[in-house]
Amino acid sequence: IFRERPRAPLNLTSLDELTWLLDRGGTFTGIHPEGARGTGPDPYELLPAQSGVGRILHGTGAVVLPVFVNGLCNDIVRQVRSNFDGTGDPIHIVFGEPVDLSELRARPGSPRTYKLIAEHCLEAIRALGAEERAHRAGRAAAVALGQLGADGVDGRGRQAQQMHQIGVGAEAAVAHGNAVLGAQHGGHQEVRA
Repeated sequence: IFRERPRAPLNLTSLDELTWLLDRGGTFTGIHPEGARGTGPDPYELLPAQSGVGRILHGTGAVVLPVFVNGLCNDIVRQVRSNFDGTGDPIHIVFGEPVDLSELRARPGSPRTYKLIAEHCLEAIRALGAEERAHRAGRAAAVALGQLGADGVDGRGRQAQQMHQIGVGAEAAVAHGNAVLGAQHGGHQEVRA
């Protein structure tokens, strides 16, 4: 998305191209419903939804999988370096159930409809953020009680991991290759950055 005024007309062309690619199938796309990645100190404070993602989703039948990611830093060089030197913090990723947009997609296309679609997707992501926060609080309590070490390994040397399968809808999205806002299924996953 171009922020400079002279190039802004290209944004609609980009949205239309992405809509066409998703409707054709075989394409996975990650999109921030806010139009940009939040860089503030609170990962649970999301920016306001923008209508661009709603315009894309209204014009396609793509399956929407909401994803909440916590733990990425705002310095890309440091983030990449941490992959190699092991200094990165854990990254927490929560994948949600497919978002039902059938009622909103049935409405006539308009800026208001596009905004409602984007807000609906953002609410699904916000709910995943609350789930991730609760999961992390539970892990912190387990560490405090001595049930888990600070590294997430239990007393028997096993990595603690809680997984939730999404179900048939997510499997179909992956099999047909037309998903937006996420391209995998699963639940709480911890990886080292």
